[in-house]
Amino acid sequence: MAFAPLVLAIVIGTVVGFARRGRLAALAGVRVVSPVLFAVAVVCGLAVDRFDLPAPAWIAVAGLAAALAFTLRNLRLV
Repeated sequence: MAFAPLVLAIVIGTVVGFARRGRLAALAGVRVVSPVLFAVAVVCGLAVDRFDLPAPAWIAVAGLAAALAFTLRNLRLV
């Protein structure tokens, strides 16, 4: 259930993009910086949600920090 906001953001972003006459093919030209940070954030989120970990709070914080770093590194894409 933790990924519901992510799915909602993708759906809303797609609808807004099409409403502004964007093209899905334009996404092929987008080059994100540090995709590994995104992968770390997703893996941490999945690990906290799916597994019984000894220190889930620290893993969640690490995932959120990775997501924030990814976002800040890619602000130029806005």
